[in-house]
Amino acid sequence: MWKTIILALLFLPAYGQELKVGRGLDFIVTEKIVQYKNTIVNRPPYLQPTIYLELSPLYPTVLGITRQISAQVFIIDINGLVNNPFLERTVLHELVHVSQLSSGELINLPNGWMWESKFYSFDSPYETRPWEVQAALISSFIDRME
Repeated sequence: MWKTIILALLFLPAYGQELKVGRGLDFIVTEKIVQYKNTIVNRPPYLQPTIYLELSPLYPTVLGITRQISAQVFIIDINGLVNNPFLERTVLHELVHVSQLSSGELINLPNGWMWESKFYSFDSPYETRPWEVQAALISSFIDRME
């Protein structure tokens, strides 16, 4: 099945949303991830994000993190704990952040974040950050879909 997913990714239009998968992560790009990725941004093809999915050394309790490199280029870093059963949901969660950042709903600032025109400092508790709550809800919902 993972070979089918990789082949499908190879034939995605070059001008549309691209998910570029790093070495060792092919198995994690499931049908749910591809389908959700294809729906996260509703814009003309030339404004679609490019998303790099990479294995990275992250703090042990952090499964993934999304970094915005430029207006429409993102890197999703996935923790090297590749046997974790929550990796599919982690990628879905991080794709929600790509959507939030790409749309301007979430803005990363030097001293915190701006979410829907409200400032949040880096000190704000993770579980109360509205963009994290939204990402957790959406990724959980998609993960339960069959």
